[in-house]
Amino acid sequence: MPNVNHRYSSQTWTLDLSAQRSPLSRWTGRDVLRKEEFRLSLLGAESGVAPVVWLSGDRPVSSSSTSA
Repeated sequence: MPNVNHRYSSQTWTLDLSAQRSPLSRWTGRDVLRKEEFRLSLLGAESGVAPVVWLSGDRPVSSSSTSA
């Protein structure tokens, strides 16, 4: 199945999202995604500065792992 890629950015960050379309998309009439991944790049204060921090992953944050 084809990949889905989206990029969102501002002057200080860029968020890249990617996923694969599931075969279930054919039956639902809309995109059903699997194997979601993200990459968040935090840039320096001035535009054009190389990324200084990268965060990436493929796992959701569990609400049960946060402390109350």
